[in-house]
Amino acid sequence: MGGVAQLGGVHPRTLHNLPDGTFSLEELQLKIREDDPHCPVTSLVAFENSHNKCGGIAVSQDWISGLSAVCRKNNLPLHCDGARIFNSCVSQGVDLKTLLQHTDSSSICLSKGLGCPVGSVIVGSTKFIQKAIRLRKVLGGGMRQSGILAAAGLYALENNVKLLAEDHRHARSLAEAINIAGKGRFKVDLASVQTNIVISWVDPDVAHPTQVEDALAAGDVQVLAIQFSADQVRFTFHNMISDEDAELATLKVVETIEKLLE
Repeated sequence: MGGVAQLGGVHPRTLHNLPDGTFSLEELQLKIREDDPHCPVTSLVAFENSHNKCGGIAVSQDWISGLSAVCRKNNLPLHCDGARIFNSCVSQGVDLKTLLQHTDSSSICLSKGLGCPVGSVIVGSTKFIQKAIRLRKVLGGGMRQSGILAAAGLYALENNVKLLAEDHRHARSLAEAINIAGKGRFKVDLASVQTNIVISWVDPDVAHPTQVEDALAAGDVQVLAIQFSADQVRFTFHNMISDEDAELATLKVVETIEKLLE
């Protein structure tokens, strides 16, 4: 929807995505724009952790450190889209403070793997938060009677982070099962399965992703997946999926693949 342009008056400039969820720091340096009246001036660098399009991969801490150095050199703030950052924390065995030590701000979602009904938080300096509160007011103000949502967020942060490892285990089991049953026609890059996301390539000669979606959603055991590209299907695990659910889902995926390969 071009929200950053519509609401923020900002023109985004993208970088080529690398398979490990990073981008080239050399390319970034080349794309930073100075105060040239012909072009927008670069004012922020943002990256995502974990990286959705790369299969939920946890971004390297060494790369983040290098990225921060480039930003400091160019006097640019660094923002982390931390939609699933606690998954990266669990995957890498580090705490949140460590993963965000080189960033100036971050948005952290509480309603994905952490299981809250709704909600995200932003973190940053006092000045940054004060500006965010003013911008929130401009966009329509705050929420009333939101204590119950805050309580859910606090509960998730205190109790559900440690449960993310179970989601990662379920994702890994599904990915391995897909590769075995898929016989090269359904494939998952196991190196990318570090957290709770599984992205499977589907051979176009076998099926379209929407066919896979429909087959998975039919019958007594229903598995919800989404088309992720013209030849990919994505599965995502969360803490409402038990071991039994994960096992049934994996069996359903394997059964569906075998039928499509007949």
